[in-house]
Amino acid sequence: MQPHLTKVRILLTRNLDSDVQAALQTLDALQALAERTFNTRYKIEILALRAAALDALGNAGEAESTLQEAVELARRGGFIRVFVDQGWHVQHLLSRLARRGVAPTTVRRVLAAFPDQRFTIVIENKQTELARRPFQPQDSAPIAEPLTARELEILALLREPLSAKEIAHNVGISPLTVKRHTVNIYGKLGVNSRWDAVARAIALGILSPR
Repeated sequence: MQPHLTKVRILLTRNLDSDVQAALQTLDALQALAERTFNTRYKIEILALRAAALDALGNAGEAESTLQEAVELARRGGFIRVFVDQGWHVQHLLSRLARRGVAPTTVRRVLAAFPDQRFTIVIENKQTELARRPFQPQDSAPIAEPLTARELEILALLREPLSAKEIAHNVGISPLTVKRHTVNIYGKLGVNSRWDAVARAIALGILSPR
């Protein structure tokens, strides 16, 4: 299922109507599978990506109600990280739910888990500013320092559903060295997560959209 979700994220990053429609069709099939297998984590991830796709098509109300369903599932199961892994668009949608006062405790916990964010959230007439700006995939400003050949090799593998140990096996280095290179990649690209690194690399033309 994970390779299909990676493809969906890439389609959403390109943000063409045809790509977003293709992403929704893929998510339909994946959601049916997640429900048949009772896989709550994947269902949350699929709903979050569906919300991002709907919002990209201008269906803001449906996007927010879909994300609200995902938040309710997360509240019951204690899932937080799954939202963070979906990147800036889901982060932005969550901030909108927060401003509406939807599941305030859960939404605040999820937003607090995002790195590099700057959202003003109004909940129960109290305003909270979470410092810093989220990475936007369309931000194509050049990076200050180019990636090394090894970093490019690892970056290409970060888009795949591989663990650090599996990446290490592929390139013949230790998992600890993979983690060190990954930290360097994040620093050079100005991101804080695996998916944001892939999204920025695609925006910069370092990786192909596939």
